[in-house]
Amino acid sequence: MRSTRNMTSIAVLTFIMAFVFSLELPMSLMATALTANRDTPIRVGELFSYTQASNHIYVGSIVCINSSGTALPGADATGLTVAGRAEVESDNDSSDYLSTRVIEVRRGVFLWANGDVITDADIGSVAYVTDDQTVQVGVSTYNIIAGLIVDVDSDGVWVDSGSPGGIGASAPTSLAVSGNAAITGTLGVTGASTFTGALGAQAGTFAATLAVAGASTFTGALGAQAGTFATTLAVTGITTLSGGQVTGYANKTAGYTVLTTDHLLSFNSSSNTTCTLLEASTALGQEFIITLQDDDGDLIVDTDGTDTFDGTNNRITFTNALDGATFVPTAANVFTVYGKTGGVLSTQ
Repeated sequence: MRSTRNMTSIAVLTFIMAFVFSLELPMSLMATALTANRDTPIRVGELFSYTQASNHIYVGSIVCINSSGTALPGADATGLTVAGRAEVESDNDSSDYLSTRVIEVRRGVFLWANGDVITDADIGSVAYVTDDQTVQVGVSTYNIIAGLIVDVDSDGVWVDSGSPGGIGASAPTSLAVSGNAAITGTLGVTGASTFTGALGAQAGTFAATLAVAGASTFTGALGAQAGTFATTLAVTGITTLSGGQVTGYANKTAGYTVLTTDHLLSFNSSSNTTCTLLEASTALGQEFIITLQDDDGDLIVDTDGTDTFDGTNNRITFTNALDGATFVPTAANVFTVYGKTGGVLSTQ
């Protein structure tokens, strides 16, 4: 009897092996790069089943998956990823809870309520989850991505929940870049941030704005050789820069009109020279340090004619070497002068 069972087992095993080797996909290809055609399995349709957490999911609602891999109603809550639309109503709350209960979810293009005045101009943009039937185009508290907006009509917003970036994506809680990085738009960081490499030409180029809200630490160099910001570096909060800092410096030997790209200006001329400040309202809060390098000629610092230093005077004349001051536009038509050494106030 045992011999008969052994013979049967051998026959079954032989059949299975023969069937496997008859396929176009050799077993040796299952874990290596292909060297022949592959008969790849396909799942027809976009219907999937997920274990449901303790909740009540309504048919036709947005369904999300949490960090434990269980389904729950769509919401703007931490740690969620959109899975698709609920195909059935499923009540799995505390009174009817089953740990094995599953819910069917379909991926595709669905019509959701317009919660953010979304228009045709937003087609192609990412939609974020507001609740289990509503999406918005403006970022939300947790930025749970519903998918890509493919159409907008009077009934609502058509969102592709299966599009790249729509499934399995949400706003990152941290961004780590090891190596060179090019950012051609706006990089916004909310929270404490640490930049441990050089920012700029050799490692990170910001073509627009780097905005950091929160305490930030820059341990690499920021300057001409390492940090290039084409427009603005905006930091809100306590910021520590531990490394070399290069400021905008220029030496002038003739009359000059200050630009928003200037910071430290030194004048050196054998004759009197005029430095004309830019209009105060165009550079509010910006600091301009202006000095006279020698006493061969006077340095005259004028406003543009409508701005003043104290409500009346709009000219300062420096006559001695190393005289100068820091000029900061603090209001429309007003420059506040700090750390003035020498210089005589007058009107033009």
